[in-house]
Amino acid sequence: QSCTTRCPNKIDVALVMDVCRHMAREAGYATERSVKIFADSFLASVERHGRAYELGLMAAYMTRSGRVFTDVDLAPQALMRGKLPFKPHQIQGREQVARIFERFRKGGDNV
Repeated sequence: QSCTTRCPNKIDVALVMDVCRHMAREAGYATERSVKIFADSFLASVERHGRAYELGLMAAYMTRSGRVFTDVDLAPQALMRGKLPFKPHQIQGREQVARIFERFRKGGDNV
């Protein structure tokens, strides 16, 4: 985001990078399987909850990637510190976030 703020030509660099990332994934250029799995898991979490639900994101990524025991030793500490809530936070605007994803799927211009 700082690139966007500092750009003397007023180009939204962050948006351009996001669009390029999505285009690369759709075209199959995201060759690193785990990167694609993580990105898909992250976006599914944001679409479903309006923001990233960390515990659900971790579970989805580990299940889809087959890396079930990766970093599992970190979970107890994070749970005890309240860093990984068992339930996702309820946020305002969740429906609006879901509509953004729907417009993107339909190819809408106002994403």
